[in-house]
Parts: sequence; C-alpha cells; structure tokens
Amino acid sequence: MVIGPDTVREPRRDEFDEIHDLLVAAFDTPAEAKLVRQLRNDGAMAIELVKPWEGKVGAYVALTRMQAPEGWLCLAPIAVRPNGKMGR
Repeated sequence: MVIGPDTVREPRRDEFDEIHDLLVAAFDTPAEAKLVRQLRNDGAMAIELVKPWEGKVGAYVALTRMQAPEGWLCLAPIAVRPNGKMGR
C-alpha cells in the first residue's frame, strides 16, 4: 500500500520523458511508449494521469479517443513502475 500526500494528477510536460521511460520499463518492447508519444502528438489523448511515487512517476494511465465508434474512449495504456527498472 502506498501512503503519502501524492495524489493522481495530470502529468506536467517535463514528465513526458519519465512517462516514456516508465512505459519502456513496464512493457516488453518500446512500442507502447512510442504509441503514447504519437497519440499525444496527434491530439488523440482525452486524459493522461500519473501517480507520483517516491519522487518519480510511479504509475501512468491514459484514456485515448477512438476513431470508431465516434465519441468512445479507450483505457490504455496502464503502467506501474516495475521495481529496479527505472532510471535515466
């Protein structure tokens, strides 16, 4: 259980590289991290949220706009920082 004052919030622009690193660490390939950057650049992100943990981005979740059906959102990706796999 995580205890502390940190709450889930929208990421700051200066955290985008850290989110990229978290996604690379959490998935088998960098494909998810590249997809998130592309969706963000395309304006397809409805919402992005991070959970700070021990001074870093500990978790990430996104809701992306689907092309069809119109108005639908996709809950993806979701990632949690794996132990020992973070750092730049």
